[in-house]
Amino acid sequence: MKKFVTAVVLCAAGAAFAAGPIAWTAKDWARFDDVKNWSGGKVPGASGAIIPGNALWDLGGGKFTVGQFVYAGWEDLYNVGIKNGELAVRDWRSRSTHVTVETGGSLVFPKGGRWTGGDNMGDDRWEKLSVRKDGKLGLFGEFVPWHADIAVEPGGEMTLDPTEANSGNSWFRSELVNRGKLSLPRGLKWSPSGKPGCAFEIRQEAGTLKLGGHVSGFPRNDGTAAASLRFVFAGGRIEVVGHAGFPGFASCTVKPGSTVTLFVADKGSFYLSNFIFGKGSKMVKTGPGSVICGGGTPPEELIVEEGGILYVPLDPALQAKRNENAITRPSDRKYLYEPQTPVLAFSDDGMIKGLVPGFCGRATGLVRITGADAIGDESKRDWKAVAWRNEFVHGQFVVWTDRPARCLRTSVSPLVNANGERLPAESVSTRFVRYVVGHAKHKGEITQKEQLFGDCLDDATELDLPEHGYRPVWLTVHVSANAAPGTYRGILRVIANAKDIIEFPLEIKVGSRTLPPPSEWKTFVDFWQHPWAVARYHGVKPFSKLHYALMEEYLKTLAAVGQKTITATVVHHAWGQGNNYDCFGSMVEAIRRRDGSFVFDYSIFDQYVAFAKRCGLGPQIHCYTLAGFKSRHTDEETGEKLVAYNDQRAFWRIFLKDFESHVKAKGWLGDVYMALDESAPEVLKSAVDLLRAAAPGLKVAMAGERRPSEYDGVEVENFSEVLGHVTPEFIAEAHERRQKGYTTSYYICCGPGFPNTFLRSPLCESVWQGIYIAGTGLDGILRWAAFTWPRDPLFDGSFIHWPPGDTYLIYPGPRLSTRYEMLRDGFEICEKIRILRATGAMTPELEKLLDPSTYGRDQSFFAERTAAVTAAVDAIP
Repeated sequence: MKKFVTAVVLCAAGAAFAAGPIAWTAKDWARFDDVKNWSGGKVPGASGAIIPGNALWDLGGGKFTVGQFVYAGWEDLYNVGIKNGELAVRDWRSRSTHVTVETGGSLVFPKGGRWTGGDNMGDDRWEKLSVRKDGKLGLFGEFVPWHADIAVEPGGEMTLDPTEANSGNSWFRSELVNRGKLSLPRGLKWSPSGKPGCAFEIRQEAGTLKLGGHVSGFPRNDGTAAASLRFVFAGGRIEVVGHAGFPGFASCTVKPGSTVTLFVADKGSFYLSNFIFGKGSKMVKTGPGSVICGGGTPPEELIVEEGGILYVPLDPALQAKRNENAITRPSDRKYLYEPQTPVLAFSDDGMIKGLVPGFCGRATGLVRITGADAIGDESKRDWKAVAWRNEFVHGQFVVWTDRPARCLRTSVSPLVNANGERLPAESVSTRFVRYVVGHAKHKGEITQKEQLFGDCLDDATELDLPEHGYRPVWLTVHVSANAAPGTYRGILRVIANAKDIIEFPLEIKVGSRTLPPPSEWKTFVDFWQHPWAVARYHGVKPFSKLHYALMEEYLKTLAAVGQKTITATVVHHAWGQGNNYDCFGSMVEAIRRRDGSFVFDYSIFDQYVAFAKRCGLGPQIHCYTLAGFKSRHTDEETGEKLVAYNDQRAFWRIFLKDFESHVKAKGWLGDVYMALDESAPEVLKSAVDLLRAAAPGLKVAMAGERRPSEYDGVEVENFSEVLGHVTPEFIAEAHERRQKGYTTSYYICCGPGFPNTFLRSPLCESVWQGIYIAGTGLDGILRWAAFTWPRDPLFDGSFIHWPPGDTYLIYPGPRLSTRYEMLRDGFEICEKIRILRATGAMTPELEKLLDPSTYGRDQSFFAERTAAVTAAVDAIP
């Protein structure tokens, strides 16, 4: 059937709207499916005539588009019904039309369309839309609900995804009642532009509300929020896909005595903080995703049956505003997005160099963007990359504005090659770079002043820019292992104010070589994990069902960079109490019986190790710590916990023998290492001697500050040397150790100053870590740490005198950091070099660049050499 597009003025007179089924007369009304009635592009009677009776449009299964539906009458009410087919309306303006979407009918207001109802009418002349069973209503254009009643009845479906939603200049209350299925695929961005007292209320009495984004609003141009947006839940189900919630400008109430089911899909999150629960109400959470309760503990009305809880416990001492220019931290009343929204830097003359009116942007390198260097050459918008199959590649872009910009969003067109083949849509993602604050103090002295760092790659779907604001956008493309070689092109669009668009052309050349999955990488990666930090931040009991549900994503994130170790603890406070915001507990409980003998409970250790292996970590299990013979036990007779045994060496002989038997029975004996951290030679010698005598099947792992051969009489199967102490002699020793089957790596922590992976470190230094492994021939890298968080890393990456960011690479969520992504880039380069060497494809130029004897010592060297090695690897077909 043909699709007709026309501008039509439809007028129909009839009886007032009444509840229940309408007795459609359709007197003298032309059927839409009768093609002859469309001669000349007009509906019969549309030219100034009034056709009596209600209008039931049976579309005969067809799909029609009309330009305008306009009714300018005043006294009479009109009923319109749609069934059996789709009617798309480009522009709908009516004061009193009552529309019912019947079974099989579909009414759509497409993008570019506009629905405005009830202009300048009394409170008895409201628009009424009803969606009945098996009917569908879709609003994708401009949505202005002037004194409207919208009802989604059981079995009916409505999708509300407007390009702009506001209340115009109305003072009336509009409402949408959902008893069927209401979908907000991108949430709802609401402009409260109506007069004071005007409200748009969405009320769910039954059925499902499907959310795919945040519901929020922005003030009017005068900064006020006169009209209001309200959500009221009396039952039904909220289904969340992605990251959604009600972070601001929307009140959310659960009616007294009501029960609402909340389902959050995998990797999704739901922001709950603005909810008000009536007496006796409750919300039952299911699904693997998380609930975010910003700034406090979860409400009593929230019952979590599945999934996790995210919340930020705040330090009241950090909430005081120090002065007008101070970076403000989150309050317990409002969950701020970041400590300070980044803005462009003013020069000494009070001007912003290079700033021009409008919404601007450019492509940048993979560098840290600040207010001083955000503005640049706007003509540089192209992004080009070279990738192997199964590789991640990244790009960065920055946009800025001279005035406030709302609803900053991104979209990426399909990446298509000359043969029409596409990279899968799910392989391309964009993330906003989120800013955190960092500083450092030592003995009361400030060793690094407080400043903002763009590091967190956030999952927000949209942001607003303030006046003179800027925001980096991070692009990631994961080329699938089966992608066809060729050059793929597409467009990244950054949109603000729903109409201002900047386009960035994308080009990625995919070669025929393929990287193996991270589980098969040869690079030995050991980033220490801290389960107790995750439990504290998310407010869950350690090693509970919720804790494991949260930990899974964090551990899988580590597996994605080839993590080869599981960090386990067999003593309490393995690293003392001052080096971590959260102390490590023990995964093994020692119990001293009344008769003086010991029994050991390995249940948490066994569960956690098995869980970590399922997440892709291992095979090595590093158990901290044997150094110093620290231990605590529970006294069965008194019930007292963390009791010190008077003969620690005797305790360790008993424990190690029992532990060896246990891990042997589990099939893990060859993978278990008793680990020590920066222990003096005499401490290491004493500990290893006891270990070899009591449990010879257990191995030793050590992070030290000198070569392994300098620890006389000790064999360490896994040894890591601090980067600042790596010498040609150590590298030669590492090659000899490999012949024995030993692992030898280097580590970075609070030092050296560079190259490192602090918040202040240039991102090229993260990439350099993998290049360094390839050049020196060491087995890999150890890093303190993956997620040993300070109080609130999403706002402040500082912890005592450590350089900001030193204690973590992964943010709560989990959200990745720019440092994590660049470390993965470095490990991918290392694996590429290994493959190129094995296949004889290396070039003399690349080998010379990797030669450790040519490495410089100043910080500029790492940027230059990283760029040169990357380009040389990309040039090899």
